[in-house]
Amino acid sequence: MVECVEAQFDLTPECLTGDTVYGTAHMLVWMVEEKNIEPHMPMWEMIERKDDSLSNNDFHWNPEVNEYCCPAGKPLRSERRIFAQKR
Repeated sequence: MVECVEAQFDLTPECLTGDTVYGTAHMLVWMVEEKNIEPHMPMWEMIERKDDSLSNNDFHWNPEVNEYCCPAGKPLRSERRIFAQKR
């Protein structure tokens, strides 16, 4: 919507108000860093989920190995992958 208004009317907002749908981290980074728009909306936090999915609080930080562990105690690794067989 912001880009459509910019393209059609050559208008750029200084601030933007919205509901939690627009309060995701990705959207807020886009507004602040790419569009220089001041956001006025609640953050969309998924800390405590009410559905059957895991929430942020279900994972635990292990500072000794610098990684998070899932509720089953297995490490979450985003930067390295360990294969059972050498490839």
